[in-house]
Amino acid sequence: MNDETFRQPEAPAELSVLQSLDQMLAATETTLAGSAEAPVTPAAEMLAAPLEKYLLFSLAEARYAIPVGNLLEVAKPESVTLLPRGPDWLKGVTSLRGEILSVIDCRAFFRLGAQASGGQSRLCVVATCSREITTALLVDRVEGMIHLAADQLNEPPGSVENQMLPFLSGVSEHKGHRVNVLNLEKLLHSLDTEF
Repeated sequence: MNDETFRQPEAPAELSVLQSLDQMLAATETTLAGSAEAPVTPAAEMLAAPLEKYLLFSLAEARYAIPVGNLLEVAKPESVTLLPRGPDWLKGVTSLRGEILSVIDCRAFFRLGAQASGGQSRLCVVATCSREITTALLVDRVEGMIHLAADQLNEPPGSVENQMLPFLSGVSEHKGHRVNVLNLEKLLHSLDTEF
């Protein structure tokens, strides 16, 4: 094909699929104007990365998130039985709803210093997707739930502690704060090999 035979396609025939869908949705929205139905979402927004739900918690004044799909329960750390000769990050074991769980002190595991005493500490009972490994992570405070899209996760910056870096899926921002998103599958499998 030489340059003389190439011509630009006509714009109306070559509209992108998204533009066509947006036009159809806009026409439908105009028809529904004044009705009690919710506004129609443009096709580009519907095709954007889906939002995933995460539990947001604090650890040594930094914020972390874990996928809700791995979260089984959040509980107050009632009674933890210490285990002799275990690693310093293994706080002990506890019984929740009749199940004996190991309790991992996240501050000790990530070498963030001693746990601050206070009544806001929580146990986040988590499991791998296959449910082969279940444990309780001791965190300073649970902040709530947030939604993040996969395309909102960035590479962790060099300022993240080296001990934590292998266990991060990425970092994001939420309400002006950096959020470190943990890769629980990696973390739980590494704990399993350390016992």
